[in-house]
Formats: sequence, C-alpha cells, structure tokens
Amino acid sequence: MYILLLLLFLDIVFLCTAKVFFKVNNNLVYILLFLIFVMIVWKLSVLKVTEVDISEHIISVKLRRPFLQIRKVTPVLEVPIDKIESCKMRKGFMDSFLVISINTKKRKRIFYYRMGFLTKRQIENYQKCLIKTKQYF
Repeated sequence: MYILLLLLFLDIVFLCTAKVFFKVNNNLVYILLFLIFVMIVWKLSVLKVTEVDISEHIISVKLRRPFLQIRKVTPVLEVPIDKIESCKMRKGFMDSFLVISINTKKRKRIFYYRMGFLTKRQIENYQKCLIKTKQYF
C-alpha cells in the first residue's frame, strides 16, 4: 500500500514538472490526474483486511472491507484444529500469504489468504502463533 502511494506521489510530481519543463497541454495533465485519482479510489475500494482468530479448538479466517459502511464480518474459513494438516506463512515478492492445508474426506485442500505487506517482526509473531497451534495437529 505504501509503495502504491509512493508511486502516486512520484507520478503527480512528474506530471507537475512535465507541465513546466516539457510544455504539456493542461487538458492532458488534468486527464492523467483524474485517472490517477480513479485508480486510488478503486484500489481503496477493493482493499481487504484479513483477520485470523485462533481459539482452543477452531481456526477462523475472516475478511472485511474497512471502507464500506457494512461492518458485518463473516468467516471465510472456520475449521477445527484437528482437521488442519499444516499452517504456515509464505513470503511473496510484495505480500505475505497465510497457507492452510486441510484434510477432507475426499482430498487435501489448500487455502491461500493474502495478508498484505508484513514486517519481519509481524511474520515472526504469526509464525509463533502457528507453531503453538501445531501442537494440536
């Protein structure tokens, strides 16, 4: 999210300086600024917050959108701990992912949840919580 805002800021600075140095048409600058604004609003509208709740017997993963007026949070995944085969954090290029694999009667299912950009300390805290829950597996 911060990288997106940094790119936005650099783009606006470039557009303002391009207007002065390259004699760009005002209409073009306004159209580009409007498109950037639309992209920011769109990105904020699809923003999701992932909540992981680990209780004594159940792990539940909930997704919610912070900028919507509806504050109803519904669980996306709610599984007893004894059905979980593995639970780990994976680091992607920009985001971190929570990977939960579950044994069902038919097959093994794997769920990926984007956790966003997490610091090393936050990933370590998640790993500690997941290690504690692995004692129940």
